[in-house]
Amino acid sequence: MFRVRTFGGLSVIEEGADGAPIAVQRRRLALLALLAGAGDRGMTRERIMAYLWPESGTTSARHNLKQAVFGLRQQFGADVFAGEIALRLNANVMRTDRAELERALAEDRIDDAMALRVGPFLDGFHLDGAVEFERWMDAEREGISQQLQRALEAHAMRAEEKRDAQSSVRRWRQLVALDPYSSRYTVGLMRSLASAGDTPGAIRVARAHETRVREELDVAVDPVVVGWVERLRGIKTEK
Repeated sequence: MFRVRTFGGLSVIEEGADGAPIAVQRRRLALLALLAGAGDRGMTRERIMAYLWPESGTTSARHNLKQAVFGLRQQFGADVFAGEIALRLNANVMRTDRAELERALAEDRIDDAMALRVGPFLDGFHLDGAVEFERWMDAEREGISQQLQRALEAHAMRAEEKRDAQSSVRRWRQLVALDPYSSRYTVGLMRSLASAGDTPGAIRVARAHETRVREELDVAVDPVVVGWVERLRGIKTEK
């Protein structure tokens, strides 16, 4: 059994072995990444060719894809792919952390999903001469991030409703880590810290956020964040 790891980079390992990445040609790795993203839907050969060999003619691109599929079958087994019209990975041969994350989110196992995301989708991976693949990669990365943020925010709000300050703080911290420029997540973390009795910590979060958006985005901090700082300072003074 093999596994495609798509978070924090892109590699293939053999499960039960030493965990060292297996050497795979770069475009073949990109093909595995495309199919990991497509999941059970699979991806048509025409679309794969457009992503991986956009500058090649149809005949050349088809030949390149045929060679890539052949090479991967030679390396990982004849049954590594499934499907006729749409090509997909055979989960009995090649598992993916992407599919595992999707399953964890569908089953509301947010901690498992976060544990799988050890870094951004295909972090640091680049394919020369494949602009469409780069665009696909950016879109997938953003989509995954949004999925995680929606799930985490739902958990954070439920924790607040249950007055579970510890869980609320944890979820808002995870959200801020995913999007440190979000004033909504920053305020959520400030609010949960204040509810947990850590008003100084909430103010420090605001200051860190203000420094980040001013220095990295060159924009003024959201007035909502400023308002919360003033409110929390008032609470601190009263104490």
